[in-house]
Formats: sequence, structure tokens, C-alpha cells
Amino acid sequence: MRYKLPETYGKTRLVLLPVDPYFIHAYWEVAPEQLKEATLRFYRSKPVDYFDVPVDLQSRKCYVHLWRPEESLYADLLLKRNDGTLVSLVRSRVIHMPPAQPKMSIEQHFMRVEPAERRAEIVPPPPQAAAKPIDAAEIVRETLKSVYASRVWRWEQFQPSSPPAGAIDLTAIAEIRFRAGTSSGASVTKK
Repeated sequence: MRYKLPETYGKTRLVLLPVDPYFIHAYWEVAPEQLKEATLRFYRSKPVDYFDVPVDLQSRKCYVHLWRPEESLYADLLLKRNDGTLVSLVRSRVIHMPPAQPKMSIEQHFMRVEPAERRAEIVPPPPQAAAKPIDAAEIVRETLKSVYASRVWRWEQFQPSSPPAGAIDLTAIAEIRFRAGTSSGASVTKK
């Protein structure tokens, strides 16, 4: 037996979902079906810093392009009256947009684990860990140095080898068929 999900749930709500650092998917439901014009008003960190996006209530969703990543945003679904004033219907939760690029810093957290008590707690770093931060470039250099030091280099590895018996040398065939003075199939006619 299949159960069909309802088209609407009869609740007025607004949901924001980050798609990527510059893109938001917003979807909503408005309980009264007779409402026609609406606006999504997005607020940044302060309510005075906002931008509006006109929406069609019947579509019940839209995608919004952003200008900056790593912002915290929330939105109001506003209804537009005939006189142009806006009435707030519902407010979304605050969302935090992801960064556009990976972070280069590595935060270290040290923990003490008590397996018998099944708990863990964050503790200050040990003295030797606090003295020297992790240098990823230095780790890569040391790893490559050990890899190249362990490899025995012989000149014979870089010398061209002769093809196996019975192999066809396509380069030699191409050199035999090459005609000096012509280029890639262009024919030269003399008058």
C-alpha cells in the first residue's frame, strides 16, 4: 500500500537551506490559499541590513543568489497589501552559510578520555605541543625528502629501451612516410 504525502500541511512556515556559499534554497507554505503577492526579506547580521526578493506564493519555493559567503542570514516572508505596505507572515531560523574555500588553519583540541566513566573532557595542550605549531609545508618537505632518499636512482632507468621483439614502431613508419616541404596533408601544386 502506498501513502501519498499531502500537497500542503496547513501551516505557515519558511525554511532556508544553504546550497553552497553563494546560493540559498528557500521554501515556504502559507496556510490561506487566497494570498497572492509576497516578498522574502533577507536580513544579514543586523535587521537594518536587508535585501528583498519578490516571490510567487503559489510556487512555494525559490533559489536566491548571494554576494558573500560565510554570512549568517534569516528571512521573513512578507505579504504585500494593496497600498504597498508589507506584513510579516513568518520568520525562518538563522542559517550560517559555508565558506567558499577550505580553511587553511588546523585547530588542535586535546581531550582526556575516561573510558571507565564513559566521558571525555577538553584539557590544555601539553607543553611540547604548545611550543611548536603544526607546519604542514615542513611535514610535506620531510616526507618527500625521505621518499627520495630511499629511492636508488640508476642512469639505466632514464635510457630509452628497445621495443620488444615483434613490436611495431609507429614513429619509424611515420618518419618514412613524412615528405619534406608539405604540411599536414596540404598538397602543393606547381604551375
